[in-house]
Amino acid sequence: MQLETILGQGMSQYQWKNRLVIILTNEEDNQLYTSQLNDLKTVVSGLEERKILVITLTPDYQITGIDSEVRHEEALSYSKLKKENDAFEILLIGLDGYTKLQQSSLLTHQELFAVIDRMPMRRSEIEKN
Repeated sequence: MQLETILGQGMSQYQWKNRLVIILTNEEDNQLYTSQLNDLKTVVSGLEERKILVITLTPDYQITGIDSEVRHEEALSYSKLKKENDAFEILLIGLDGYTKLQQSSLLTHQELFAVIDRMPMRRSEIEKN
């Protein structure tokens, strides 16, 4: 399903510009959330190369960036995206705005990059460079 269908027009600012890694967590001290961010922080250049923007959603606010750079109250809808009852969930949204992956376990950067690097648009980006 396309993310804009779930969340409305606010997603159009990202479509065709960024791949989104959306991390849903009940609280910022969740161990899986902390491990996920720590893993992603080790590969910032790989995230930038693949046009990945990391967004954290909690029931109360949104954090844009892996270093809590921008915090918003009531931004993207946590309850509309959360599918599992788990305290942690991660989604990968492609440049086209469609969900490419959703899971409730840690997604290593190697797994993330492998999924993205198999995508046709990413392969085209690699060929151009």
